[in-house]
Amino acid sequence: MVEHMVLRVLDSFVKQDAEVARNLKASDDAVDRLRSEIGNKLIELMQSSPDVIPRALNVMFNSRSWSASQTIRRTSPRKSYFG
Repeated sequence: MVEHMVLRVLDSFVKQDAEVARNLKASDDAVDRLRSEIGNKLIELMQSSPDVIPRALNVMFNSRSWSASQTIRRTSPRKSYFG
């Protein structure tokens, strides 16, 4: 999902199509909700099985890169194009 979003945003950047980039907001919100749900499940898992804490924390920290718009905003020299 995120990989597809990144490709769409990059394509919109090359084509100077701000509308496509703006329309990706809903997909980005869906990814954020999914990341939140996963985080909540991982917290529950860590509470019930402390032995998984190191692996669960690794998943939680790595999930921060799942937001396509965050990735694009961090790498884009034209930040305002996506805002």
